[in-house]
Amino acid sequence: MTTWIVTNRATGEVVHAYTADTPYQWDGMGFDTCNHIAEVVVPPTPPARRLSKLQYMQRFTDAELAAIYSAAKVSAAVEVWLAKFNAASVETDGTSVDLDDPRTIAGLQALEASGLIGAGRAAEVLA
Repeated sequence: MTTWIVTNRATGEVVHAYTADTPYQWDGMGFDTCNHIAEVVVPPTPPARRLSKLQYMQRFTDAELAAIYSAAKVSAAVEVWLAKFNAASVETDGTSVDLDDPRTIAGLQALEASGLIGAGRAAEVLA
């Protein structure tokens, strides 16, 4: 069923609303004097999935963080990932990490692929 918004053509004022499969007219609400416009329902925008750096770090276990920091001492790729993480600027809302950013996702997948975090952990951290 569709909700139809009836507006007076002369004034633009909303004068009625009704639910039906198709629009219909009646006395005083004819198609010649009123517009019967289907209401457009816009789904709400999901909230941004952003975290502060501390909130993001808290999604890892201490053992995972120790493994990442240890690996950064011998692996340039891990060191670069940590440098990018540390360089992330704080937004006006106090967050720095966007869980939907392709760079965040790729970084987590790389940590998982290298064994620094366990299998399935990238998805858990992103959840």
